[in-house]
Amino acid sequence: MPPSEQQLYEQLNYNLLFRWFVGLGLKQKVWSFNVLRDIATLLNEPRAVLLIQKIIGEVFCGALLQMPEFSLNFALLHTWLGRHSGVAHFRAFVYCQV
Repeated sequence: MPPSEQQLYEQLNYNLLFRWFVGLGLKQKVWSFNVLRDIATLLNEPRAVLLIQKIIGEVFCGALLQMPEFSLNFALLHTWLGRHSGVAHFRAFVYCQV
């Protein structure tokens, strides 16, 4: 297990700020390390990137974007998409299909 992933897992076990940031309650158990590894594997898969692009494209066409409860971190999304070569950047897929 790489040091940064190990450190993240340890922080999630005892740091309240880290727990709050990822949506874990005070008494909730931290996910097993296998779950974290599987998520990292999924997020590095180009097909997963394309799927997320399509989902976000659909969101922009609906009323969901107008809801105050829904927010999207465009900077984080753009950075994540930028890590994947061969995948169109964010502005290229934000359109509505009729």
